[in-house]
Amino acid sequence: RIYEASACGAIPVICCSKKQRRVTFGPMQDLVPLPWVFIRRWKDARYTIEELSASESLEEIRTRCAKWLPLAMQKTRDAYLALG
Repeated sequence: RIYEASACGAIPVICCSKKQRRVTFGPMQDLVPLPWVFIRRWKDARYTIEELSASESLEEIRTRCAKWLPLAMQKTRDAYLALG
């Protein structure tokens, strides 16, 4: 549901280790940088979001999230077509 949330302009907050992130999202990250918020512990979520909202516009992050899925799909399509 992360992809759908991004397409709707939500800012996904994902709790995982660096290894889990690399294994799960590495291929997508290589195509298009992920605009999502990654944390290692749920107890860090509030502080991380507060820090982000102080440093940059949450609306800018939402816009990047909304634009991410169509761009990722296009890059995936391009990579697939380049194979054959």
